[in-house]
Amino acid sequence: MAPSIRNPAVVAPVKTVEAIRHHSPQAAIDGDSYWNWPADVVDTDLSENSVPESSETEHCAVDTTDNKPDLEQGKQDDTTFVDDDAYWAEEPCCENKTVDVDYSIDYSSRSILGKGTRTTVRKAICRTTNDRFAIKSVRKIHTKEASILKQEASILSQLRHENIAQCHRVYEDSKSIHLVLDLCKGKEVYEEVALLAKQKKTLSESTAAAIVRQVLQAVAYCHDRGIVNRDIKLENLMFQSKYKKCSQDKIRMVDFGLATRISSGTGQMLTEKAGSPYYVAPEVLNECYNEKCDIWSLGVLTYALLCGEAPFVGASTADTLDKIRAATSTADIFHQAVWHHVSNDAKEFIRACLERDLDTRPSAQQLTEHPWIVHHHHHASKKKQPTSPMSKFLHKAFGGHR
Repeated sequence: MAPSIRNPAVVAPVKTVEAIRHHSPQAAIDGDSYWNWPADVVDTDLSENSVPESSETEHCAVDTTDNKPDLEQGKQDDTTFVDDDAYWAEEPCCENKTVDVDYSIDYSSRSILGKGTRTTVRKAICRTTNDRFAIKSVRKIHTKEASILKQEASILSQLRHENIAQCHRVYEDSKSIHLVLDLCKGKEVYEEVALLAKQKKTLSESTAAAIVRQVLQAVAYCHDRGIVNRDIKLENLMFQSKYKKCSQDKIRMVDFGLATRISSGTGQMLTEKAGSPYYVAPEVLNECYNEKCDIWSLGVLTYALLCGEAPFVGASTADTLDKIRAATSTADIFHQAVWHHVSNDAKEFIRACLERDLDTRPSAQQLTEHPWIVHHHHHASKKKQPTSPMSKFLHKAFGGHR
């Protein structure tokens, strides 16, 4: 997962286009990829050849439990089983860990959902309702990361949207801060795109449009409430289900660690550099931007969904950021052969998102009415209509002409 940073001018070397396509874990070690680096690297001054503290990737709340546990082994280890499909090594409650009073948390190392240099995400079950959640924790000795997690909790507590992973509760004890989050059982959208790219394939336009439409709705919802995400990228999108087709699955936005508030309608401009390389908008690098920086990132995301690459890629991070700053036109970003099979509406959607002029760049709400989004949503809705003779008759008689 790519790191999110508050100063994109000083980050680790960027991956090459080939590294994007092959998603090689070795890339992080070789120093030519940031995708496998911890997701919560913030204000980190990394030299060109430096390597992060941990090579472990922080994945958002994904339930990847597929294999049932060995019951006999479980008896020997004195463990507890829940729903007969997961291993739960429950740690006794202690007076300083109030989260354990309400949730049965899986503390086994092999079942950690995600781990960065500072944060850890674990599976948990509510003791009252038996519902499953993900709990994201950070030690308070890491003051900067603890402050960021508090800010994330404060923002998420205001958001209730079907395409945003909800923060249900926040716990703070003497040592740690814990966020109780929705548990997404699917994988990152990035993983699906990377898998297809490895096979020299891409998502269909209809699937890409379905994903983008859901993100647009969530972004529009945030912007209406004065929230700017500043870190929209493939790695921060999750499929809700483990088994549904990508085109039919619900998308959840996760990780609001770089999100901030803005006074809507006042002309307020933000100045803090924050974002991820490849996705960061040029105005963010120039330290004068508003909520439409999210639209630029969405344009990069859409481009990557359709071709498996980023539109602006340099030989190094600094070179990539220079290309983003100098991106005055999108005329030369559709030259690869894959774009010969992509509709003009899709290209126009991306061009609109990557418009440099903030006054001309459309809002998230305006983009929900873009022909590319509307066409594919209408087509998908038609495919859901009944197809059997009897169901067609009933649909026509009772639901087709109102």
